[in-house]
Amino acid sequence: MPQQGDMSSVPTLKTLIEQSLLQKSIRTVDVLRTYQYAEMVHAERLRQKCLKFIVDSFPALREMAGEENLRVALGDELFETIDKNQQETDLECQKFASRKGQVLEPKACEAAISGTGTGPVDSRAPVCYPYAALKAGVAWPAGVDPNSREAYLSEEEFLQVMGVTQNAFNELPVWKKNMLKKEASLF
Repeated sequence: MPQQGDMSSVPTLKTLIEQSLLQKSIRTVDVLRTYQYAEMVHAERLRQKCLKFIVDSFPALREMAGEENLRVALGDELFETIDKNQQETDLECQKFASRKGQVLEPKACEAAISGTGTGPVDSRAPVCYPYAALKAGVAWPAGVDPNSREAYLSEEEFLQVMGVTQNAFNELPVWKKNMLKKEASLF
């Protein structure tokens, strides 16, 4: 029979369950139930781990579980706090994206090369964007195919960035094109 002093070193069932759950990866489908369990049994470390996961994946959880289920699981106050922080983060990302790679006035390639930008631009002419707007990768201009960003460079800039003409590039095998695009941060 264990003595009274020995009993304090025996972990409780709650502690064993918490330790087991802490060692496992949290999954999106389980996080709300696990969070509610942690709240119910006052498992603070598990609650913190779940909360971090919820905050980090809040938009996906909102879409997957629905706003009402999130409110029920987190409580109105915590939900509102996380939601407000997410909106502020989204706004900051939008501000950053608007500074990184957004083009104010796209021009036809011919106009960019010849230096004549006056007058109406033929809407059928290919559109060119500066290299910086295409390589940034945050917010490419509207209508840009992310898999073919090199196609939106002017001939002059294409040669400077890729090291070959557009015609020579088009003749290359796919693996070589991809290698050049990676080197130019256009992949």
